[in-house]
Amino acid sequence: MLSASELESAVARRTHELEQALAKLEEEKVALTLAVRDARAGEKQLQGALDGGRDFVWEYDCRTGVVFRSSGWMSMLGYDEGAFDSSPEHWTEIAHPGDQELAFELFRKFMEGGIEFHEAEYRLRDAAGEWRWVSSKGRIIERDATGKPVRAAGTSTDITDRKEAQEALRASKEEAERANRAKSEFLANMSHELRTPLNAVIGFANVLRKNRDGRLNDTDLTFLDRIQANGVHLLRMINDVLDIAKVEAGLMQLTFSIVRLDELISASVAQCEGQLQAGVRMRTTFPSGPMSVRADDVRLHQVILNLLSNAMKFTERGEIVVSVQCDSTGSPLSVDVRDSGIGIPMDRADAIFNSFEQAESGTARRFGGTGLGLAISRSLCEQMGFTLTVASELGSGSTFTIGFAPQPAHSS
Repeated sequence: MLSASELESAVARRTHELEQALAKLEEEKVALTLAVRDARAGEKQLQGALDGGRDFVWEYDCRTGVVFRSSGWMSMLGYDEGAFDSSPEHWTEIAHPGDQELAFELFRKFMEGGIEFHEAEYRLRDAAGEWRWVSSKGRIIERDATGKPVRAAGTSTDITDRKEAQEALRASKEEAERANRAKSEFLANMSHELRTPLNAVIGFANVLRKNRDGRLNDTDLTFLDRIQANGVHLLRMINDVLDIAKVEAGLMQLTFSIVRLDELISASVAQCEGQLQAGVRMRTTFPSGPMSVRADDVRLHQVILNLLSNAMKFTERGEIVVSVQCDSTGSPLSVDVRDSGIGIPMDRADAIFNSFEQAESGTARRFGGTGLGLAISRSLCEQMGFTLTVASELGSGSTFTIGFAPQPAHSS
């Protein structure tokens, strides 16, 4: 049995322990009060930000199917407090019929664990009866012991303005494409109407230049030379414009066959040699024996002639070399057209393949041309399954390379 002093000491010790426990509880109470206050302030701040951005948060109870949506749901859709309804049934009532099936299917896969994150876009009818686009994103935030989803949460955002801008951009793009196709089709279909009268002008000028009756003097013949030269130049420009129009309109028809590349190059070089400037020579270098590729012979000839024409135009002295690279079996890998001309600035090497582009602004004035030849040549190469590239150094010349696709064994 405790003595009076021992009992008094035990009571004092127990009283002190209780006082310490009460002080600790008071501290925890104050800390909890502050935490709740901060949480509410944070929640209010977050909700204010969400409401200001026409967003809302949602939470879904996977076991009961009950969904909670924050008040941003009302501000987004314009419903007042009395009409506010967070139930799934209300969502079904105001969701666009064309979007419901996909939205439900995505949410079902999300709930079944088929997809890690939920993301869907759908339309909801607001209080004024207008459709508003909503982007909803979420994830599972709680699972049971078996891994089955218990709760999911996420945010939803009003994206109506973005959708309307996208639709306006799409409509503008389609209209621009339609107008561009109409323009290209018109130009492509004008081939006969433009070429026929011009060919007649060139033809009759050529007949008169022969001067069989001797009635024309030197001045007359000079004028006829100018008529014919300008007619040929204009016809070449028209052909370029019509070709690029056909390419853009998808009307360029190609006929493939096995083409003797060595013969095609030799013929192209022979065709151009008479137009070389004084002090410039043109030569070829490639393996002996036949070399073949599968291509449209007319269009491949057009590309090679264009590259040779460009090389002659921009080379005032030196040489133009056409070479063919082959693999170990003799199948052509590429054709290189190298010149010692003015070259191309590095920052313009890609631009020269665009329609109506040349290496520099003064090039067209000095050397002439439409700026369409390389654009047409690259398009034709791509349609034949080839590539057309350039390597150049300003003041030291350029090398244009036609790269061939792997050739069938029988074509070598």
